[in-house]
Amino acid sequence: MNHNSIDKETMDYCHENASMQIQNMSETIHNFMNFFKPDKEKEVFDLKTLIKKTINLIRTAVESQGIRIKQKIDEDIKVLGYPNEFGQVILNIVNNAKDAILEKKPEVKEIHVYTIIKDNIVLLNIEDTAGGIPEDIKEKVFEPYFSTKGNVELDLVFI
Repeated sequence: MNHNSIDKETMDYCHENASMQIQNMSETIHNFMNFFKPDKEKEVFDLKTLIKKTINLIRTAVESQGIRIKQKIDEDIKVLGYPNEFGQVILNIVNNAKDAILEKKPEVKEIHVYTIIKDNIVLLNIEDTAGGIPEDIKEKVFEPYFSTKGNVELDLVFI
């Protein structure tokens, strides 16, 4: 068996994933250029499609660390908002969950992404098996520039 060869299915998957990441980077650059435009309008987007697209961008990196991502998103949930920014928030939260799992090393390594619909309100839950956010910092996670990491990140800042 030649370990230097890649089968067509793997090559196609890697090509598609790389193309999606390039498209996402292009959209991110475009979004940064338009970030402070006051006339930016909200748009209706499909929540399940956005979540699947976002998770697929990082699935390989997360699963290569032995972490499973489980999704249970209800069908046909339409949301009015800013899809690219919302996707970035999901990406940041899932990356934070991955980092917490790698740091705390729980026996079961999973990230769960699921929706609950109650009284016409959609709740998006992202949970990990790392034990949650410590009580002493829960109130601080939405403060600008707050980070438990060595560098300052704006992962959970909502504008």
